[in-house]
Amino acid sequence: MEARPERRDRRKSVPRTRPVHNAEPEARSAYERTRKLEHSIVCERCGVVCHAGRWGWSDAPMDPVVRGLCPACERIRDRMPAGIVELSMVPSELREEIVHMIENLEQRERVEHPLERLMDIESSRDGELRITTTGMHLSRGIASALRRRFHQGVNIQYPDGDGPVRIAWRT
Repeated sequence: MEARPERRDRRKSVPRTRPVHNAEPEARSAYERTRKLEHSIVCERCGVVCHAGRWGWSDAPMDPVVRGLCPACERIRDRMPAGIVELSMVPSELREEIVHMIENLEQRERVEHPLERLMDIESSRDGELRITTTGMHLSRGIASALRRRFHQGVNIQYPDGDGPVRIAWRT
């Protein structure tokens, strides 16, 4: 029986180069913290607590606590959404159902992810709804719920920098 050549011999000898990770600093939102804080924070507006770098709906810890605003309340104050969902040509008979679906989704999401919130739902007479959110994940969740309920696709545009994710849906 003939011996098989070793695996190394069968490969082409091409020098391996590793991709350079994080060659340029990643564009971060002004509302994101780059590192964990040394103390706990309690939001003055909504009461959410940041402890050990995690935001949650819990009692303030015994550690020294600082009062301030959470990133979601800062976005609401500054009117700087992280996600915009634009629905066009929404029939008036579906408008109330869609708004209730979005509000229910936000309530469920907010329990586990307190920084994902609705900022505003604007309605116009020509059948358009504009939903702004404090987090892009809630916007994606709204898009997925619309797709599941109405079986129609959505157009999602992610920002290059610090802008909001834009989602367009048309009936």
